[in-house]
Amino acid sequence: MSAAEASMTGGNGWLMVPVNISGVEQKIIFQWGYVSGSSTYKVNYPVVFPNSVKCFFAIPNTTLEAGISYLSMANVTPISNSQATIIVGKVTNGNAELFTRAVHWFAVGY
Repeated sequence: MSAAEASMTGGNGWLMVPVNISGVEQKIIFQWGYVSGSSTYKVNYPVVFPNSVKCFFAIPNTTLEAGISYLSMANVTPISNSQATIIVGKVTNGNAELFTRAVHWFAVGY
């Protein structure tokens, strides 16, 4: 079985871990990153998933210094094995609104 591989540039990175599934070597790929300055993002994964994206999630970032008093949420959609979209929003008086927040994201696939 091959060795694990990894790379990290700035806040983005990836880790490939070899696994044996029913006698076939596969590489489970973990990828992560950080985006900021908007309420909508198109994320390019650091490496393309050769087969499939199995999980993608995003967490809006906030700080005490920002004085944020809203609960923010992220809606995510993997577009392909190389990209995903993230939309950040908040609810004010029962109305959903786009909300400019930095976001940490994480994806798993093979």
